[in-house]
Amino acid sequence: MKSWMLVLCFVLGTTMLAARQPDIELRLEVMDDADGYKVLYFGLDSMATDSLDSLLGEVELPPFPPTGAFEARFIGDDIGLPKLGQGTYRDYRYSEIDLDSTVAFELRFQVGKGSKIKIKWTWPEDASATIQDLVTGDLVRKPMLGTDSLVVDNPGVFSKLKMTAMRKYIIPVELSHFQARAFGRHVLLTWNTESESNNLGFEIQRSKDGVDFSRIGFVAGAGTTTQPQDYSFRDVNAHFGTFYYRLKQLDTDGAFHLSHEIRVTLMLPETCELAQNFPNPFNPETTIRYTLPTATHVKLSVFDLSGTAIANLVDELKNAGVHDVLWQPKDLPSGVYFYKLETNEQVKVRKMLLVK
Repeated sequence: MKSWMLVLCFVLGTTMLAARQPDIELRLEVMDDADGYKVLYFGLDSMATDSLDSLLGEVELPPFPPTGAFEARFIGDDIGLPKLGQGTYRDYRYSEIDLDSTVAFELRFQVGKGSKIKIKWTWPEDASATIQDLVTGDLVRKPMLGTDSLVVDNPGVFSKLKMTAMRKYIIPVELSHFQARAFGRHVLLTWNTESESNNLGFEIQRSKDGVDFSRIGFVAGAGTTTQPQDYSFRDVNAHFGTFYYRLKQLDTDGAFHLSHEIRVTLMLPETCELAQNFPNPFNPETTIRYTLPTATHVKLSVFDLSGTAIANLVDELKNAGVHDVLWQPKDLPSGVYFYKLETNEQVKVRKMLLVK
């Protein structure tokens, strides 16, 4: 887990269209008890500076209007930011979002025909703050949690406010381990999470060169939880050689995060083997597996107790590796049957039991 702390001193204002969506943006509404109303936006962005950034929609405003006109805007007089000039309705400061940082915003406002100022906000669940005056910090002071508001009864005295906010940067998914193990021609991927936040799931990706990855499957996530979760995925189409795997974790809002890459090598068999069919006994179908160390012609047949061939499952050239053959006998009685593997080098026979 990482966290960042935001110290904000602010003034409020009207909306403007920004050319770029900031990394973190919060909204404040400021109004008097007559007809004055403005909305201000502030936050953090990895491209922001202490000057006005037009890319983020920050525009210097004309001089503050005379008494009697409602206004609210961000300025920088008391926090050493003269580069904001006469003020702005949007103010974003530089921060690497996943690092600790301290940033200051300053707010100036005045009533129009009214006599009070009301400030409204809605904070995300992972954020908290305190709004306070710039004189002592205790004359006007209120925690900012969830959706709430503050009324300033004497805005002529307290025309500037400061906000000290803290927000936790939550890693959407804390991946505790991610590993791969080879089983024959299959690869079993397993991973665990310590906690999850809005986790839609994991896209499993595979690559032959560690550069170009493609999707081979998807495993649904647990959404939001503080409990550890275990996941697994079996890749049955890897064949043989070296492969690279990674996870693309998807959030419910469309954001995603890539895991580290892991490598696994599937080795070619060293000998020709004919495995016991599975399941055995069986009904209505069974799988026969054989392995080849080199490419060769293969004939796989099934016989009854009298030695009569009743099925020819394979009769062709096969590449080195592990091969599975599914047999679904029809109209055959229960009993013992034999299956025989013939290659250019050897012959192997096993028996199996059909039960109906």
